[in-house]
Amino acid sequence: MINKLTATLPREREVLTAAVRRLVKTAEFAWRIRRERRALAGLDDHMLKDIGLSRSLASLESERDMLDMPEDRLRRHLRAR
Repeated sequence: MINKLTATLPREREVLTAAVRRLVKTAEFAWRIRRERRALAGLDDHMLKDIGLSRSLASLESERDMLDMPEDRLRRHLRAR
């Protein structure tokens, strides 16, 4: 019984470590998105025009919740490193 329990501990530790690592990477990405949206909100109309965005679209994007992350970018971020 003890041998069976100790044999499963390394696997469970790996699963837990992977879950924690994924959580940390997701939080890191959420903060990056927040910084990008705050920077977008700080651009003037001329800069927004240069990147093809209107003030209203930039405002909508910058007001999105920090956890409202683009799924395709999140998947790429989690696969990286």
